[in-house]
Amino acid sequence: MSGEGAPKPPASWQAWAQAAVWIMAILSTFLVLPPSHALAAPGGVWKGLAQFVVAILDGLAMLAALRFGRPRDFRIWVTATVLSFGAGLLSFGLYKFLFDNWACEISGVWLVRGTAFTPAAAAFAAQSAASDPCKIFEAFASDPLAIWQTDGVFLHEYILVGLFVVAIASLAVTIIALVQAHKIAVQPTKGDTP
Repeated sequence: MSGEGAPKPPASWQAWAQAAVWIMAILSTFLVLPPSHALAAPGGVWKGLAQFVVAILDGLAMLAALRFGRPRDFRIWVTATVLSFGAGLLSFGLYKFLFDNWACEISGVWLVRGTAFTPAAAAFAAQSAASDPCKIFEAFASDPLAIWQTDGVFLHEYILVGLFVVAIASLAVTIIALVQAHKIAVQPTKGDTP
C-alpha cells in the first residue's frame, strides 16, 4: 500500500461528471436570469443577450476542455479555475453592492435608479419630506425614466447587466475548469499499472 494515493474513480464516472457539469453550465444560462429591472423586463433584450453571452462563454470553455486535456495542461486548468473564480466573486460582489445602491423594489419589481432627477421629480423631491430615493420613487411614480434622466438609468442598467453576465459566466467557467483539472489529475500516467 505504500506509495498509493486515494483510490481513483472509474473513467466512466469522470466522463459522466464532466457531462453533467457541461449540461449544468448550459442550463444555468436559462435558469439564472438577469435581474428583472423595468428596462430588462421579461421578454426584453437583456434576458436574451445575457443568456446568449453566457452560453457562448461556457461553450468556449467546454471546447477548450476538449482540446486541452493532457497532463501538461493541468496548470492551465488550475490557473483558469483560480482566475475565473476570482473574477466571478469580484464581479458578483460588485454587482451586489451596486444593485443595493442603484435599485429599488417597488410593488415586487426591482427598478433601476438613475443619477440625476428629472426637473419634475426634483421639484417633487424638494417639496416632499422623503430623502430616500426609493421612497421618492414609490411616491412620485414607478417609471424610472419619469424620475431620473435617461442616460443615468441606462448607464446603471448596462453596468448591472454586464456585471451579472460576467459573474454567471465566470462561475460556470470555474466549475468547468475545476472538473477538467480534476479529470487531468486522476488520469493514469504512462508509469501507472492497471
